[in-house]
Amino acid sequence: MTTSIARTADHLISPHRAFGANPARARRAKAPRGLFETVVAWQNRSAERSHLRQLDSRLLADIGMTRADAERESRKPFWRP
Repeated sequence: MTTSIARTADHLISPHRAFGANPARARRAKAPRGLFETVVAWQNRSAERSHLRQLDSRLLADIGMTRADAERESRKPFWRP
């Protein structure tokens, strides 16, 4: 039982090892993880921009931004870095 769990976990960590020497299958196995990471990055970026909108001028000055900089950054769509 433990060997089976360890082998499964190992495959989740390294899709290339899970599918042997077939790089195409390994890339397809990595795709969901890449998609998940992208969605998480978008959510984080959206939340950061929302918080940036809420900062007062004193806090913006502390991080070296002006109100105009903060407004410009917060208007960017979440998919743009």
